[in-house]
Amino acid sequence: MSASGGGPPASCDVAIIGLGPVGATLANLLGAAGWRVAVFERDHSIYPLPRAIHFDGEVMRVFQGLGLREALAKVTRPGMKGMHFVNADDQLLMVRGGTAAVGQHGCANNHYFHQPELEVLLRAGLSRFESVEIFTGHEVTALASDDEAATLNVRAIESGHQTTVTARYVVGCDGARSMVRQAIGATMEDLGLHQPWLVFDAILRRDLPLPDHTVQHCDP
Repeated sequence: MSASGGGPPASCDVAIIGLGPVGATLANLLGAAGWRVAVFERDHSIYPLPRAIHFDGEVMRVFQGLGLREALAKVTRPGMKGMHFVNADDQLLMVRGGTAAVGQHGCANNHYFHQPELEVLLRAGLSRFESVEIFTGHEVTALASDDEAATLNVRAIESGHQTTVTARYVVGCDGARSMVRQAIGATMEDLGLHQPWLVFDAILRRDLPLPDHTVQHCDP
């Protein structure tokens, strides 16, 4: 992997827009297959707060295939029997079921994680592949395609320098406000699941007797 010290290449096999968990996982997969990959990410650093918190055993199997299982097992909490939500008077408000069982794939069915830690390891995995180039601080401003290839207009955010990159394939991993989705005119279908959620992050100001992490390995 080469970082964004130089400018983007004139061409590549696959251009990935977005270097979150999905983009980084895809870049690892393509790098392992020997494809020439250019990844473009607006931000220079990983977003410091958690957003996603869970993946299942099939995803861990993907990470295992990339040779990242052991590293990820150290920062994930496999399995959870469930969660009890209580109020300040210790009254039970809701129970969310769970399972700590191991599935047919040989991994725990549930893995919980802190997203910034996960992304650090996924990006570190890219250092194994010379064919993968990472360009942080770069945004794709326009995208067009024909029967032969796709063309991306890429702008270095700090300098404003514009570059044109040609790719055989472009994959949008650029989140909820995806410019790739807009460029291809993709629509979203509402499947009708509407649930109220309260999400909060906490910083502990004193030591608490939290449960120890139990590492669940996948079978080879």
